[in-house]
Amino acid sequence: MSAQRCGDGVRRTGMSAQPLRPAPAAGRIASVAVLLVTLIVVSLIVSACTSGGSGAPGVGASLPYAPANGDAAGGDTSGREQGDIAAATDDERKVARTASITLEVPDADAAAIRVRELTAAREGYVTRESLSVRESGSSHAWATIAVSIPAAELDAFLADIAGVGAVRHRELTADDVTDEVVDTDARIRVLEASIARVTALMDRAGTVTEIAQVESELARRQAELESLTARQEYLSTITERATVWVTLQSAPVDTTNPFRAGLLGGWDALGASARALLVVVGALLPFAAVLALVGGPVVWWLSRRRSARAGSAAHEAPAADGAAGA
Repeated sequence: MSAQRCGDGVRRTGMSAQPLRPAPAAGRIASVAVLLVTLIVVSLIVSACTSGGSGAPGVGASLPYAPANGDAAGGDTSGREQGDIAAATDDERKVARTASITLEVPDADAAAIRVRELTAAREGYVTRESLSVRESGSSHAWATIAVSIPAAELDAFLADIAGVGAVRHRELTADDVTDEVVDTDARIRVLEASIARVTALMDRAGTVTEIAQVESELARRQAELESLTARQEYLSTITERATVWVTLQSAPVDTTNPFRAGLLGGWDALGASARALLVVVGALLPFAAVLALVGGPVVWWLSRRRSARAGSAAHEAPAADGAAGA
């Protein structure tokens, strides 16, 4: 017969009593785990309440900035830009054209005046001009004029300029900048939307640190927008207007003394004749050497034979005279 009492902490079995054993280790581990989970949950709740209580972004909060090549929501616009470029027809493509032409004219000063008149007639203007007039003793004069005219008038303007003098050189270049124009326009749109969002954050900034951070980011994006706007204006200028470099060269004037010119001409003719004679002599010299080697012995033998005949004839002549006298 056994009895068990929990209240006094003694267990009786028969007539003997033993103290209770301590709780197992698994129960203590479970208690510690429950405590840690509770602490983690409380920390998360406190952190959520703290972050949700402030109406302005913190110092480390990331601003909604879209990169220069992204869309207004921070995505990539490369696909949209490529679609815009592919949709552009030949008439819509942006092409920067430049030209240069060199003319030989009787009077560079008068031709420069004519070039300015033709430029004004085509709604253009002179951007740079350099003129060198003919001075005393100088043989020529020249002028260089850079003009800007509407791109649509370029071909007609070059045709007009060709009538000012004799064309000595002409060059025309065309640079397709459609891709750059489309990319610049897209980046400007992205920055404008980004600046609008950052400006809206100014009203939500609470502390001085937050305001300073937002103002710094806003200033950086506005500076980048101004740079892109300037680039956009430049691209618009070079595609809507063409630059033409016109070089005018006056025909050279002969100021040489006639007597001196004749003397120099005669001297040059004499030198040319001497050079021609030397060439002929040099060409005949190998043949003369061969003839001397081959024909020399023959000539010597003929000369000896002729001499022998002459001697025989001389001896025969006195004998014939004596016989005739007898």
